[in-house]
Amino acid sequence: MRMLFITNTALPIRHHLENLGHEVLEVDENADIKNIIAAFLPDEIHVMTKLSFRKRGHIRKHPFIAHISSKDFPRFYKKAAKIFVPNQEAKKLLENMRGFPKIEIFSPFFEKWDENETLSGLEKPIFLYYEDENVERFCQMPLPGTKVVIGKKIAKYQDQVHFYPKIEGIEKIVLPRVDVLIYPHNQQFSHKIFIQAASFGVAIATVFSIASKSFIINGLNGFISEDLFLAALKCLNIDEKDCKKQASRYSVENSLDQLLFK
Repeated sequence: MRMLFITNTALPIRHHLENLGHEVLEVDENADIKNIIAAFLPDEIHVMTKLSFRKRGHIRKHPFIAHISSKDFPRFYKKAAKIFVPNQEAKKLLENMRGFPKIEIFSPFFEKWDENETLSGLEKPIFLYYEDENVERFCQMPLPGTKVVIGKKIAKYQDQVHFYPKIEGIEKIVLPRVDVLIYPHNQQFSHKIFIQAASFGVAIATVFSIASKSFIINGLNGFISEDLFLAALKCLNIDEKDCKKQASRYSVENSLDQLLFK
């Protein structure tokens, strides 16, 4: 049975589902459900989002399963063949309401990552791309060693690039293993990923922004450049001790001192 999971947020179990041959599609409220279903031709549809789709009527024409995680959900979920809720209390709540189909429990879980296995045995240097945008551009970079992405997965590169979903705590597991962080965003005033990376001795290749200007010292803990490929290669010559020293300036103690004793 081929399943299609429709969601508007990152799904922690996405890589497991895709490895089993199912499809996971992240959509927005303007998604054309008719064309999506026609493209994937699933045997079963799982709707895992609160969004009221522009053409949700097309979902009603197919047996679909709805996942409800809060009281705020579209009314058309009552048309589902089955409802999944996270616990017994939610099940009782919906059972006391009229018009709901069969309700079952799909318990939330914590996916444990084995730190000893993550990125172990991969060819050095390891370059990490942390962003959902322009992932394909990173995948096409002729970098030496290994490429890793925390973010959007592109199926056609899965044999060349290691993809990890954005789940809580994944940075602390992946960052200690990599050599260079490539971060292409330029809209942030500050970004904790810079501090996290530097604290593990990881050099940073990024574009100019308020965040990068305030944290990156070219040649010391990273490089700021519009040419991220060149910046990433230059980062290989950076001493991890300098990165850690720069990150130490951003300790909790220093932040509290600035806040409480300014």
